[in-house]
Amino acid sequence: MKRTERLGLLFSQDYALLRLDTQLRTVPESQSNLEPVSTNDNVNTTNEQCDNVREPISERTAPLVGSSTQTNSVDITPSISLESSDVPYDGTFSPLVTISRYAYKYVKGPLSQELATQFFDGGKFWSRCWDLYYIKLPPLTGPRHLILVPTPQVRAFFQEINNTLQSNFTLSDEGLVLPFGKEGFPRLVYIGRSTSREMKDHLESTIPASLEAPHPSPGMDEQFVAFEQMIETAWETTRNRRKPSRVKQQQRIQNQRQLVESLRRTQSYLGLRSSGTDDLINTAAWEEETAQEPIHATPRPLHMDKPAPFPFWMAPVFISIDVESNEHHHKQITEVGVSTLDTLDLVGMSPAENGAHWRTKIQSRHLRVTEYAYHINQHFVAGCPGNFDFGVSEWVSANDLGASVQNAFQIPSSFSPTYAPRHLILVGHSINSDIQYLHQIGIRVECKQEATAGFIGTVDTAEFFRIIRGEPTTRKLADILQEFNLTGWHLHNAGNDARYAMEVMLCMMLEHSR
Repeated sequence: MKRTERLGLLFSQDYALLRLDTQLRTVPESQSNLEPVSTNDNVNTTNEQCDNVREPISERTAPLVGSSTQTNSVDITPSISLESSDVPYDGTFSPLVTISRYAYKYVKGPLSQELATQFFDGGKFWSRCWDLYYIKLPPLTGPRHLILVPTPQVRAFFQEINNTLQSNFTLSDEGLVLPFGKEGFPRLVYIGRSTSREMKDHLESTIPASLEAPHPSPGMDEQFVAFEQMIETAWETTRNRRKPSRVKQQQRIQNQRQLVESLRRTQSYLGLRSSGTDDLINTAAWEEETAQEPIHATPRPLHMDKPAPFPFWMAPVFISIDVESNEHHHKQITEVGVSTLDTLDLVGMSPAENGAHWRTKIQSRHLRVTEYAYHINQHFVAGCPGNFDFGVSEWVSANDLGASVQNAFQIPSSFSPTYAPRHLILVGHSINSDIQYLHQIGIRVECKQEATAGFIGTVDTAEFFRIIRGEPTTRKLADILQEFNLTGWHLHNAGNDARYAMEVMLCMMLEHSR
């Protein structure tokens, strides 16, 4: 029996396999006498569509920032046209998932069911030919990436629908047409051509999980903000939930920007990033030594065995706080942990891997309230107030707790034995609840202007880690410790937790800066 006859016996009835588009068009006819068997009329139409669509648009060799060099990135130019559509290509793309739900999300009444039956249900939408591209989502927008297809392909699909149903569907809703040809916008990456849901899922699975999110090019901050707003709107269209109001959406974007700005400022406080102002003091020396651009314009490499590359902006003191309370009566504060790190103690010191050298300069205290000495949390968390691992616990009365914590905020200057006012940065893990507890004992930690001594910023290690890693939700402190190969002993002891929050802050800032 010949090879082709054996293949015929094995696969002639396997319709799903025969319908699979391998995109191999050059197999000589003599090598196979098998012909795909179609169970519906849409298959031939799909194959014709794919044959008429040309290969990836203007492929270049330069990859998207942070992407694998094995994936081709695309520089979008408005002069290109798609042969599969009469509509001239204009540099626009549409979110694929949103288009796949168009019949159910944007159309109401009996027409919705008719549209779905003829063009969407039973895999009809996915059996069409789609050229797939992706863009990495900004860290605070979504968990991974957004899959896009050229809008002219979508318009050709809508034209077919309108001709069949005598309708007038358009891409008029916000977030369905994204212009990527604008100056300063990040580039898309082409991942392949899909003719089935399975093929789409496979192509999507090849996107690198560790891909870095797009970031603005020098001098393109305003354009990048416009890009982020556009992507935020497109991402919202893919979600199965009610569209947020414009006010809430703008507020969310504003909160995200404030978080990112806080992250950058913290890098400057630790000498890991130029402040753009204080660094000008050493500009002349830096230019003379390296013959490069001014230091606020040229980033310096971070070496763990050398001191921080920039001055410690404003020379602040980081103060990490953790508060534990009676799990059944939250007004009963049982423990307060306070850890401090004076950036003046880090001058001239290399951080070492995972900030090992810098972490030795952290000073930690553990305050226990005498009136609640008997109480140990055990129902919701495993409390361990008697296991402070970084010193000796201090006993204070409930009435004196506020004053004791306030005194811990008085940091002596390295240049003077007196407690001169200093700039302070509040650190904590999911810090909002700790701030509320501090309010209960009469301590206000609202941030002031930079020119004024006192608290000038906050670091929420849970939120910082989330945006640095591009994750959709925050993680527990224990999980983040494991990410940096640190072991957290006796967690939910306020003194230990405050110390560990400071340590992971250093680890994540060093990792992010490197």
